[in-house]
Parts: sequence; C-alpha cells; structure tokens
Amino acid sequence: MLDLSKIDNGELKLNYQNFDFVSTLISALVTFEAEIERKNIEIRGLEDMQSVYIDGDADLIHQVVYNLIENAVKFVNENGYIQFIINDLPDKTEFAIINSGHGIDKNDLGLVFDKFYKTDKSRSIDKKGMGLGLYLVKTIIGLHGGKITVSSEINKYCRFDFYIPRKTPKKSRHENKVSKLENKNAKLPFKKGDSEK
Repeated sequence: MLDLSKIDNGELKLNYQNFDFVSTLISALVTFEAEIERKNIEIRGLEDMQSVYIDGDADLIHQVVYNLIENAVKFVNENGYIQFIINDLPDKTEFAIINSGHGIDKNDLGLVFDKFYKTDKSRSIDKKGMGLGLYLVKTIIGLHGGKITVSSEINKYCRFDFYIPRKTPKKSRHENKVSKLENKNAKLPFKKGDSEK
C-alpha cells in the first residue's frame, strides 16, 4: 500500500532497478482478464512487442501501468479496443495507452491529474472511488523525472502518454530481444489485434 503522506511530502524513496517494462505491462494487463473478456475488448500493440528495459522503481511503475490500464478498461466501450505503444529511445522510454470510447470532455482534460478529481465526472458512469488513481500516476512519474499528458476526442478515444528518463545505457537489440515466438505463445487472456488473426 502506498503511503500517500510520504508521496505528498516528497519523502518516498525510489528503489531504482533496470527491469523489463513489457513484462510489467503484461503482468498488470492479465489482472483484468474477466472484464476484458466481458466487454469483448480488442488488445492492440502486443503482437510484435519486444522487451524494453527501463530504469525505475519496479513496484511503483507497476502501479502506474495498473492504474492506467484500470482506467482504460473501465471507460472503453464494449467491443472497443485498448492499444499500447512503446518507443524506446536512447535517453528515455515513451509509453502510450489509448482506448476507444466516450473520451474526456475538453474542459476536464486539465483536471484529470488533480488529487481527488474523478474522471468519471465527465463520463457519467461508475461514481465509486476516491479519484486518486491518475493523481498517483502523475506523481510517481514525476518522481522518476518523467511527465504524463492526456488527449481525447469525444466519442472516439482517450490517450495517455508518458516517458521515463534513462539512467543506464540502452541495451543492445540483441540483449533486449524477446523472440516473437515467445510473445505469441504467452498466455494472454484477450484477443489480439488484426495482425495476429
């Protein structure tokens, strides 16, 4: 359980590691198996994804990814899609998660990361929760020296983009590589994008 007082006071110490972000992503994603199947959500972007190593606190980054996926699964429309994009650069790693659906009203975009602000205010569904999810996401990413942004178009999509700076030299493609066969054989509880059909 995260200590919110330590986060707010800037006292939270990061346990930096060099770890596989893609493994963290998949680990968080499978948590939502039942809801993904119930809503018949198409998962895009995993088809040819290879390992990407980042520098950060593995537990806190898992919390970031979990919260963003939870948000996407909650608000994606039935028979819609959730898409993942990772861009591994020499000085940082960029990540995006996009979901189809109602989106976020323009007037609310600047407020979604505020503490206790509930994104579902603008979506008229699911009034439960304290509204800390996206606040924690922004705070944790900020502690890592990164930044997160949100964009949306009503009745089309919602997209969150963030980056984490690199502290160690980028590994070679050979060191990073996860075989496509290994990815394809991973037990994922949802349908993949069209390129896998």
